[in-house]
Amino acid sequence: MVLLPLLLMIAKTVVELSIDKQNPPAYMTYVNFIGTPMIALFISAVVAYFVLGRARGFNWDQLGRFSESGMAPLASIMLVIGAAGALNQIITDSGVGLVLKQVLTSLQVSPLILAWIIAITLRFALGSATVAMMTAAGLILPVLSANPQLDPALMAIVIGAGAIGASQVTDSGFWFVKESLGIPMASMYATYTAGTTIAAVLGLGGTLLLQMFL
Repeated sequence: MVLLPLLLMIAKTVVELSIDKQNPPAYMTYVNFIGTPMIALFISAVVAYFVLGRARGFNWDQLGRFSESGMAPLASIMLVIGAAGALNQIITDSGVGLVLKQVLTSLQVSPLILAWIIAITLRFALGSATVAMMTAAGLILPVLSANPQLDPALMAIVIGAGAIGASQVTDSGFWFVKESLGIPMASMYATYTAGTTIAAVLGLGGTLLLQMFL
């Protein structure tokens, strides 16, 4: 049951890779619908009602109470995530990316280190790892073009490493972990923020080490 939504989304990707994208078959409409993350999760939840609920002898009233008991903590988590997302969008729309581009691209350092600095700075400022990676890739592209000897795969790795670090209050995942596990704010900084930053630094070090052999 835990793997079902993942399997549905992977199945969609596999089907997409095996068809002619210029002339997709008619069933792709249903594949895209079922493989959409929200729909895959919904299908898995419905299946869980029967596999983990009805099949184990629970009636619909009991299953309804189980669902209701899960709504209270979920509501607080969704509220905090929504607020973090709103803050993220405000910071993004304020033009912080343009300022970071002007400041960071002027640094005279290795392109890999520069990409990592941009990615982790954007991650810290914006919260979203996806936004940090995509923005860092766009900002570092001119630098990559000026260094054709640099392997693009290393650049992709180091951007990904930077984008996982420095998770703090602007990151919705930070609040999800805090609220779902009930961890105090000080402990979150000492464990989650520090842990993601250590992982990012190790990723940078591993990439620089790998560059020596390529």
